[in-house]
Amino acid sequence: MPISNNLLFFSVFILILILLSPCPSATATTSEAEALLKWKNGLHYPTTHSLLPSWNLLPSSANSTSPSTNSSHSSCCQWTGIVCNTFGSVTEINLTGSNLKGTLQYFNFSSFPNILSFDLSNNSLSGSIPPQISNFSRLTHLSLSQNQLSGNIPFEIGMLGSLEVFWVSRNNLTGSIPVSIGNLSSLTFLSLYENKIVGAIPQGVGQLSSLMVLYLYSNHLSGPIPASIGNLSKLSELSPCPSATATTSEAPLLKWKNSLHKPTTHSLLPSSNLLPSSTNSTSPSTNSSHSSCCQWIGIVCNEFGSVTKINLASSNLKGTLQYFNFSSFPNLHSLDLSNNSLYGSIPSQISNLSRVITFPDLGSNQLSGNIPPEVGMLVSLEEFSLYDNSLSGSIPTSIGNLSSLTALGLYMNNITGSIPPEVGQLNSLLSLSLSRNYLSGPILASIGNLSKLFNLNLYENNNVGSIPQEFVGGITGNWGKCRKLGSLKMSNNKITGRIPSDLGNAAKLRVIDLSKNLMVGEIPKELGKLKLLFNLKLNNNSLSGKVPTELGMLSELKEVDLSTNNLSGPIPEQLEQCSKLLKLNLRNNRFRGNVPHQIGNLQSLENLDISENVLTGQLENVHCYFV
Repeated sequence: MPISNNLLFFSVFILILILLSPCPSATATTSEAEALLKWKNGLHYPTTHSLLPSWNLLPSSANSTSPSTNSSHSSCCQWTGIVCNTFGSVTEINLTGSNLKGTLQYFNFSSFPNILSFDLSNNSLSGSIPPQISNFSRLTHLSLSQNQLSGNIPFEIGMLGSLEVFWVSRNNLTGSIPVSIGNLSSLTFLSLYENKIVGAIPQGVGQLSSLMVLYLYSNHLSGPIPASIGNLSKLSELSPCPSATATTSEAPLLKWKNSLHKPTTHSLLPSSNLLPSSTNSTSPSTNSSHSSCCQWIGIVCNEFGSVTKINLASSNLKGTLQYFNFSSFPNLHSLDLSNNSLYGSIPSQISNLSRVITFPDLGSNQLSGNIPPEVGMLVSLEEFSLYDNSLSGSIPTSIGNLSSLTALGLYMNNITGSIPPEVGQLNSLLSLSLSRNYLSGPILASIGNLSKLFNLNLYENNNVGSIPQEFVGGITGNWGKCRKLGSLKMSNNKITGRIPSDLGNAAKLRVIDLSKNLMVGEIPKELGKLKLLFNLKLNNNSLSGKVPTELGMLSELKEVDLSTNNLSGPIPEQLEQCSKLLKLNLRNNRFRGNVPHQIGNLQSLENLDISENVLTGQLENVHCYFV
């Protein structure tokens, strides 16, 4: 019996709920239809045809008494431009290009509780946007563009918390952008271009974290773009002027500029101000000329207004790269920030630089920390310059991924560890400069496989071990692969072993500097085959034996330094044939015999040092400084 009573009570409760529940399709549809008709009646009718002829609440025939027929005509869901949900309530009004002429004064915004999309674009509507538009509480799409609307954008627009798309471009709107726009956290598209809007861009725009498109051009805005816009990671189109619709770079550049230390004596990058400073400026051409970063000093754009080159070398910049938005420059080929006072680490986000970046130069700054391994993701890199900084840590192995790299400049840093074997994979490398670091370990044999290598600088490190035979060639023929090598600098290391004779096969060598190492053995006569050699420095080693007479065949030789070795025998008279010789240093060796008089015939010789040897005789016709 208790079960039966409970069941009866539950049934009565359900019945009461059903009786008290309203019918959404009957009441809601009727009120929405009446609101639409009232607004239609306030519009100006065209003279040539009927305005929205399907908008008729009651059946056209008075004789029709069928309830079903009457019901079908009572619903506005069948009207042109109207879309309803399953309950018959209006969710979309799309009357774009419908030749509407009138105002929004009689539009009852509160009659549409379920509306999601409201599109009246491309008509001839005039007057202001009523503040009652805030009653569209669920609205996601609002388009009133290409009309004749005037007045301010109402502050109440910020109450549309679900709004995703807001288009009011190509009207006659005035006043400023309401600060309440910053409340629209779901907004993805904001288009206000071609109006008469004045004032500054509100800081709240930088809070629109979902924003993808921002069109503000052809207005009378003043002041800089807020740096906070640089935080909008989803922003893909920022168009302050018609000629820059493809660029999103202004705000990120301004944000970074604002983070830098301002000099006390002058303005920092004075050209980088997006909008005219005077609010009295009404000329569209003036506004446009200031709107694109393509006009800024150091910025180069392509024909679509997208930044392709940033060159701010020697610009007195002081600050970090922390706020530099690397991902905002999809077409950037070249980034040159060299010779400034930038400090801090290189952000790992440098990997977000476009895959077309070929030339980043951050040399001659005060950067510190490790080279991030993410640089290996910049697969189009051709030249990478980080020289003259305070970088530490080791060279990342990911550097081996840069198959297009032609020049790597890491000299004058505090880099430690060994040269990673992956460097030997850089088959396009022309120049490798790692000098003045704290590198240690052997010199890679795989470097001998870099057939295009022209310049190799490893001097003033702590490299140990001998120059591997694979590196210089020999019977393996590997040295023949390096026939383009023009400069070999490995001074100030701890390199041991002999100078390989196969070095003479690198026919394009112009500079050899193996000074201040621990090398032994004789100077190979094969060096006499290097017809282009003009600088030979082998000083401060433990070389022994005679100086090969073949060195006299080097007609381009300008500087020879063989000092502080254990060289012996006579000074070869064949050096007379080196007619371009400017400096000859043979000091602190074991040379014996007479000083060859032919040395006095070297008309170009400016500096001669043969002290601390066991020489006799005297020089005649000497035209140089004699030590």
